[in-house]
Amino acid sequence: MIPGGHIDGTSCPEGTQRLPPGDAPLCCDDFRARTFACYFDIRYEYWPDNAGWFVIITPDAGGGGIAINFCPHCGAKLAGEGHAGRYFDLSGFEAK
Repeated sequence: MIPGGHIDGTSCPEGTQRLPPGDAPLCCDDFRARTFACYFDIRYEYWPDNAGWFVIITPDAGGGGIAINFCPHCGAKLAGEGHAGRYFDLSGFEAK
């Protein structure tokens, strides 16, 4: 991987986070570590427009995310409205 991006030139989110507003602690160190990961690994993000946590799907596989309500590592209930299923993050999308 090249700094700030992948070998194919696409940007890499590794080292960045998308967290809920405020300073609420995350449930466990394993979950916290995955909030910094690349989407080619297992990455969790909080999407404020959907008010929930998501496992991110790489853009190469269609993008978006799968909503989760509980931590896959420790089982704790996650903050948010408790959505389930696949969503698409359209925040950067512009209709033509």
